[in-house]
Amino acid sequence: MATAFNIPNEIELKSYLMMLFDGAGIAPGQAVDANTPGAILGAFIDDDDNPVAACIADIEFAAFSGCSMTMLPAGAAEDAVKDQKLEPMMLDNFSEVMNIFSRLFMNDKTPHLRLSQCYSVNDAPEAFVAMANGAEDRSNMEVDIPRYGKGNVSFVAV
Repeated sequence: MATAFNIPNEIELKSYLMMLFDGAGIAPGQAVDANTPGAILGAFIDDDDNPVAACIADIEFAAFSGCSMTMLPAGAAEDAVKDQKLEPMMLDNFSEVMNIFSRLFMNDKTPHLRLSQCYSVNDAPEAFVAMANGAEDRSNMEVDIPRYGKGNVSFVAV
């Protein structure tokens, strides 16, 4: 089923990753959904505040990208993975990554959307949980962030 929004492919994601994380690698990855322990969900809404897209990251991608944005030590990211919990600064940084990723869902043929908020999948609104778990159209990618490690991220939209 086609969505109203773009589901980014590897080439599109790689172009954004290269701007954020010099030397980042990308490969097909594992699906991340609301059943993934420690996952963080970027919730995207349209101009009428309707849920329209989600980017779901495993704790590894969330911690590694969040730490890399402000060059927090890799050990801090590893601790967050071990504890299955992001520190507030990591979550703020990860939210900025999600804000930047909002552009991946849009092109000249799609409506506008924006990041609403990032949630632990355990705290995400039901509409986003259902989208994360039930979307037929999705892309799943593994991202290798230099000096930090690998994590998985999935993109879904209605």
